[in-house]
Amino acid sequence: MTAALGRDDSAHLSADMRRQIRDNVEPFKAQLRAGFPAFDEDDARGISAPTLLVNGERGAPVLHRVTDKLEQSLPRAERVHIPDTSHLMNADDPAAFNQTVLAFLRRHSESSLTST
Repeated sequence: MTAALGRDDSAHLSADMRRQIRDNVEPFKAQLRAGFPAFDEDDARGISAPTLLVNGERGAPVLHRVTDKLEQSLPRAERVHIPDTSHLMNADDPAAFNQTVLAFLRRHSESSLTST
């Protein structure tokens, strides 16, 4: 939890959120052990769909660096930082997160309807 959220945000998690994270530790470890399919910059450049990249402002620096690289590689990436949130930005500020995602979907739903 501390690696993704930072010491302060980890310390302030609710009991329910801690339990949810604990319940997901073993499946997450299994996923890491199984590995991930190969994915490199050329793969990212080949994604033509609009892609929303969202970071919580207080998210772990390593997660911001991964998003930096994706933003550079994805041809139609749009990036948003949700202010004053951790990696759990959807829980920290659900209204801002939902507004961001819905606005992205609206923009791209409308543009796909008008371009056909």
